[in-house]
Amino acid sequence: MIVHENKTQEVVGMTAKEYLSQARNMQLRIKSMKAQLRTMKDIAEDISPKQNGTPRTTSPNVHKMESEIVRAIDLDKAIEIENAKFQEINDVIKKVTHPIRHAVLVNRYIKGESWAVTAININVSISRVYQIHTEALEDVDKIISHL
Repeated sequence: MIVHENKTQEVVGMTAKEYLSQARNMQLRIKSMKAQLRTMKDIAEDISPKQNGTPRTTSPNVHKMESEIVRAIDLDKAIEIENAKFQEINDVIKKVTHPIRHAVLVNRYIKGESWAVTAININVSISRVYQIHTEALEDVDKIISHL
């Protein structure tokens, strides 16, 4: 995929936290883009030429359907790219072998959970979650330095 070709370029100069933070709202963005794409497809279906004998406007936009299709294709590509980036971040998190550190990263960056919920999920205090998170970021720094 395209994202894999630019993977190293995107990661260079990023801290582990910056890299992982991209995933926090990615799923919401993907869901929003998919809804927008569905709406665009519905609109494109309504643009089809009318055959009911109604007079046409004096200056119809003959390229309206074409431009809507191009916009939909571009949005579909953007969704694919976002999905690929999200999967890459998830793959990096999967490489963290320490189970508790892995759980903290999944809770924070994949599930988008708060520190308090993450602490409850792994049965530790919030201050301990912060410590584990710092250790997990060190693991991720090592992983992304080899991408």
